[in-house]
Amino acid sequence: DIASAGLPTGKPSDGAVTVLSFARARPEDSYELLAVGCKSGALSVYRIRRTPAERGLPENGSNGVADVEVVAQRQAHTKAITSMCFFDGGDQIVTTSSDWTVLIYSIKEDKFLERFADTSLVVCAVCLPPPTQHGLIMANANSVLQLRSHGVVQQKVRLDHYARALLVGLEGKRLLAGTSRGHVHSFDIGEKGLERQGSQQICQVALTCLVLAPCPDGMPPLLAANCMDNTVCVLQANEALTNFTVLR
Repeated sequence: DIASAGLPTGKPSDGAVTVLSFARARPEDSYELLAVGCKSGALSVYRIRRTPAERGLPENGSNGVADVEVVAQRQAHTKAITSMCFFDGGDQIVTTSSDWTVLIYSIKEDKFLERFADTSLVVCAVCLPPPTQHGLIMANANSVLQLRSHGVVQQKVRLDHYARALLVGLEGKRLLAGTSRGHVHSFDIGEKGLERQGSQQICQVALTCLVLAPCPDGMPPLLAANCMDNTVCVLQANEALTNFTVLR
């Protein structure tokens, strides 16, 4: 609990927290990186120490190291942050906002590296893993997906309804986009950009979050989809992540 630790969490005017994002940690890392985005556009990054049990080590006390450390607190946007994602390695974070802008912030250098504006509210974005260099896919309220590399637009794809959630799977080869009308679109990510592989509707309301859960014994993963009607759909995916069966 960051607040109970007595650490600064930003000004009271920062308002409600709108999005949280963890960087992907390696098993040997001694900490987790947590980014917090607020309604005011404020961005905070915290380093949270992992327990010895989480690292597979014997318990040896805290050694005087703080459990939570403030890494950065910056005013990133003029309006609410709508989504965040870390580039592989956790050194850079992408923030999108209802002020129609996207920022790339370097944690190591403590500065914003890039800023670019879209033609409408930027709903969400997802970073692409290596070997793609600084690649990301973003979705706006005009129902347009953009594939960008180093801030330059490589491709635009229009959907029937705007995407509320994006997920990259199959080691960066598949994009899943959950829309405001309950559809899941599947795209191949390749040298030619984004190529649509399938689409199906799993509910009648917006999908706000998509999460893949691996299954044992080589079975295809499960897909959990959070819906705006206060339900979570659990779906069985096929190996190619192009078809989904609702389990519950």
